[in-house]
Amino acid sequence: MVKEKVPLTLIINTIRASKSDFKLGAQDVIQLVKQGVPEMVVDVMRDPTKPPPTVAVIAPQAGKAPGSAPQQAPTKNASPAETATPAPSANSTAAPAAPAKPATATLLVIKDGTPLALTLSDSVPEDATEGMPLHFTVEHAIVIDGVTVIAKGAAATGEIYEAGKKRKLLGSKKMTYRMSFVQAIDGKQLRLRATPSAPKADDVSRRPVMPKGSVIPAYIDGDLAVSARQ
Repeated sequence: MVKEKVPLTLIINTIRASKSDFKLGAQDVIQLVKQGVPEMVVDVMRDPTKPPPTVAVIAPQAGKAPGSAPQQAPTKNASPAETATPAPSANSTAAPAAPAKPATATLLVIKDGTPLALTLSDSVPEDATEGMPLHFTVEHAIVIDGVTVIAKGAAATGEIYEAGKKRKLLGSKKMTYRMSFVQAIDGKQLRLRATPSAPKADDVSRRPVMPKGSVIPAYIDGDLAVSARQ
């Protein structure tokens, strides 16, 4: 039946129905295999009571002869979105960025009498002597034409000009100070004075000493040039 290409399920059912006892030995099995008998048929011949194996049967497609190659689905025309050029990946070489424009130095002039607000950083002792240095910080930046020429927090200096003294008849004399310098944005030390107008030749710009943390006025002494970067 195998040589006649009878379906395996039919061969197996026929063997089971015949109830024959084949009593196959090792040589018999070898001979059957050489003759092309499938393994599942040999198993049934040796033990007809063994449950039949599950054989998958593929039904032929309608209008198609058995054994013919499967028909491919018709190719669908790709839409414009599907045929669009793919976006460049992250590893693709990007165009080099344009070099940053270097900052240019500009010479700006701070006019004489330009006011600054300074915060006193020191605690001034009552027994301070003349010439004792004082330290200040700039409260607000000075900006000219959109360019900072004196930064907020810049250091400024002054000194005790006259120590407090007690006088007979007139009572106590107040301690005074005078301004010295403030640091510009380019590191230059700019001269300061304590009063809006320039003092006379025989006078000194000075003010009474105030407590630490006080915000006091100071003024640029003369037209001073500063190199700032835009």
